[in-house]
Amino acid sequence: MRTLIVVRHGETEWNSQKRIQGSVDVPLSPKGIGQAEALAETLAGASWRFDRVYTSDLDRSRTTGQILADRLDIPVLVTSPLLRELHCGLWEGRAIEELRTREPEAYASWLDGPEWAIPGGESASELYGRVVTFFLEQKATLDGCRDVLLVAHGLANRMILAALMRIEPQRARYFVQDNTAINVFSWHSNGRIYCEAWNATCHLERQSEDV
Repeated sequence: MRTLIVVRHGETEWNSQKRIQGSVDVPLSPKGIGQAEALAETLAGASWRFDRVYTSDLDRSRTTGQILADRLDIPVLVTSPLLRELHCGLWEGRAIEELRTREPEAYASWLDGPEWAIPGGESASELYGRVVTFFLEQKATLDGCRDVLLVAHGLANRMILAALMRIEPQRARYFVQDNTAINVFSWHSNGRIYCEAWNATCHLERQSEDV
């Protein structure tokens, strides 16, 4: 593989309401669909030629990936539960601000503790393990590709960053990841992986101008 483009799904109503989604299958909002379409136009003007697109099997990621695949003529779309967002257990559907004010100690433990699991859910370390398993299982296929597109989620993408760049998973959690952000990783002949871009959102600026 020469290049891996990792993007986050488009916005959902729960994103705009700042509610925790986790494993809940929340669809894209009209704004999120517009973001995905703007992203597709930007990628269509680039030099990458994608052999396949991987997505989480959750609707918001899969729909974003399908919009991209249709516009970019990507022949293969593969969904994987390993790319799902963190399972947030009993916190799913709750407002972030509510958790901060009503359960400040638990919320701080989750933010600062990679091994701390949300009640009924999983820890950031477990999500990191899923991401690593995905790359191990897909290694042979990825090695035979040129450019690959991957659509997942905010925290899942940070764990991809950690896995590829060998950053501590907890450190990677502090990297901002906006809806439909573009993250570019390239493989060089010396065997090293470079992160050429992170959280690029220029296509969203153009979308605002169009509106």
